[in-house]
Amino acid sequence: MACGQCHINDKTLADLKSTPQDCVSCHSAKDVHWGRLGPDCGACHTNTGWVPAACNHDLAAFKLNGQHLIVSCGDCHVNHVLQGTPTTCSACHQDKDVHQGRLGAACDSCHTTHGWTPATYDHNLSAFKLTGLHTTTACANCHINHVLQGTPTGCYTCHVSQDKHNGQFGSDCGTCHSTGGWLPASFDHPRFGFTLTGAHAPLNCAQCHSGGSYTGLSTACVACHGEPPVHAGMFGTNCAQCHNTSNWTASFSHSNFPMDGAHANLACSQCHSSGSFGGLSADCASCHAEPSGHYGSNCSSCHSTSNWNASFAHPNSCGGSCLNHHRATCADCHPSGSYSSSDCRKCHDSNNPNGG
Repeated sequence: MACGQCHINDKTLADLKSTPQDCVSCHSAKDVHWGRLGPDCGACHTNTGWVPAACNHDLAAFKLNGQHLIVSCGDCHVNHVLQGTPTTCSACHQDKDVHQGRLGAACDSCHTTHGWTPATYDHNLSAFKLTGLHTTTACANCHINHVLQGTPTGCYTCHVSQDKHNGQFGSDCGTCHSTGGWLPASFDHPRFGFTLTGAHAPLNCAQCHSGGSYTGLSTACVACHGEPPVHAGMFGTNCAQCHNTSNWTASFSHSNFPMDGAHANLACSQCHSSGSFGGLSADCASCHAEPSGHYGSNCSSCHSTSNWNASFAHPNSCGGSCLNHHRATCADCHPSGSYSSSDCRKCHDSNNPNGG
């Protein structure tokens, strides 16, 4: 560089010593920043040339990192305007916003300066928390065409094509399923008026819900357990009056005819031999025919269900003077075999006090 370019009109030593040494005194005319960065050109430039310039952006309020480090200054500082450059993401990237402004202007809530992808979004900050298999689902599977706001949150919106129940259980898949997977499913059967107990509890759904039908099924026992032939249609369709879900062995309340004593251990068929369970007589004689036909049909007047040996309380018919009657046999007083009348003459014919 020629001396005269800096020492203009300098003729004496004093003139040379007083020549300004700051950058701007010589280069203000070439300052494309128009003084906005101050007079110290050496903060970014060197005496080898204006370019390349090195600006320590870390001294600014907006630090450069990621792909911002390799961006040309002019891409952000249009027309060499350095001060007052906006620092919001949307100021530079609005034309690349595939969300069309629906997620606001803070791109860095999901993206980083290293690139648009991979993006990370904290879905737990939204009204729809991601759990289970939802956490690994691609965003576009739910947010079609990058529409993020207003996406339906109902199960059926995404899973209607996977509904094997054909809409029979409504649209709230979460009633039985979880985001961990379709299986295992957990169904609250009591909620629908039929509690599964005993042998019903471990049954596979298809054992009752054949053909994939889950609604409108009858809860009557006979719907699954047709009345067996042994009942011959005599007990009706309410199996629960004798059976329970834990044990198919019948337990019948014989309240109309108490089963006590020797009756308690009898098999049903010993009384109900014809297979008829209704209309049987409760009279003793219907099962225990009267011997000899002398006592009538009320066996219980002498017998009990615990002991078939007779125990008869004989009324005293002799006015309290018959001290030896206990030695007599029934036939001594009832020679005709009839127990409704008596004849004393076998013992008293010769000493009849009345002369009869």
